Amino acid sequence: MVQANELGERFLQHLEKLDRNAADEMISACLREGYDPEVLLKDVIIPSIDVIANKQQNREVVVAQIYVMAKIAENEINKVLIEMPIKPRTKGTIILGTPMGDYHGLGKKLVATFLRLADYEVMDLGLSVNHFDFVNMAIAFNAQVICVSALLLHTALGITQIRKELDARGYDHIKLVVGGALFNFNPALKDKYGADAMAPNALDAVRVIKELTGGD
Repeated sequence: MVQANELGERFLQHLEKLDRNAADEMISACLREGYDPEVLLKDVIIPSIDVIANKQQNREVVVAQIYVMAKIAENEINKVLIEMPIKPRTKGTIILGTPMGDYHGLGKKLVATFLRLADYEVMDLGLSVNHFDFVNMAIAFNAQVICVSALLLHTALGITQIRKELDARGYDHIKLVVGGALFNFNPALKDKYGADAMAPNALDAVRVIKELTGGD
């Protein structure tokens, strides 16, 4: 079997060429040949997305390219997830979404995937979520953490409203974790928007949430 790092290089090339068919054929072939779906996700697809994200931050790729790459990657993530066994969610509930006006969902999807792999129940509210909905869902489902992924400065202002609403209603014990390109560029914005922590990527989101909630 081809090593994961080599597969990752191939998958990245397909993304950079915007070759949807080649990416799809590659992942399908790997699944047929018996590659562990979790390995494909963690060691092939995710590292490629991280490379693309870095290129985006450095303005080496344009928005139109990022959009197509994200759709290709999301399609392959969905394909791999179908092949992964369903695990019981025992470590608590996490509320997840992007703030109002933010329609960039790939990073959020990755965070949800890794949290579920770590045995958390994830309530994914989707894109462009009102701050009241974040808080109402967190209270209704007794969530420990609200995770918000933001790409743009003006949409991230909604995170401040989430914190204010939690505090006003006496639920300041619910932790607020932020992530996305905006916070990777300037981690100090975490404090400005009232978040308890910032996670630069999906793997770190799991680590940060475990630390905040006292999980293993």
